[in-house]
Amino acid sequence: MSHPGFAIAIFAYMAGLIVVSWYFSKRSTTLSEYYVIGRSAGWPVFMCTLCATWVSMWTLMGGPGCVWNGWGPFTIQAFYIGSAAGVVFCCFIIAPALRRAEYITVPDFFADRFASKRVRGAAVLALVVGTYFYVVQQVVGGGIMFEQLFGVSYIWGMLLFLA
Repeated sequence: MSHPGFAIAIFAYMAGLIVVSWYFSKRSTTLSEYYVIGRSAGWPVFMCTLCATWVSMWTLMGGPGCVWNGWGPFTIQAFYIGSAAGVVFCCFIIAPALRRAEYITVPDFFADRFASKRVRGAAVLALVVGTYFYVVQQVVGGGIMFEQLFGVSYIWGMLLFLA
């Protein structure tokens, strides 16, 4: 059972995220600005976004859980090192090239490169499928986290995490 102050801190943090998100959403006037923050974000914002994306339920629960179940630390380190290498590759190789070409999304690049709306659609579908499994992993982990920390049922934990 957790301390009640922990629950208050979690909900205060979530309320803070909602307020900050609402404030910054009012600054975007076009869809393009929304996607790339008007191309005005400095490296601290970019790095915080990158860390928030990279540090997920796998980082917090999956890797340690696999080590606990006997996968061994070296196997798990390979996942973390590979993930970090992918992030570095995207940040220093892929992202600058896409930015110089003024693409907003990866499907934009594929549509232009292959001059095909079908290719754009396939790229969007691939991103949706990949994101679906990523989000499912987060929701399942959030349900487990709420169940263990607050003693609510797993299903209610997932719904609270989604909220």
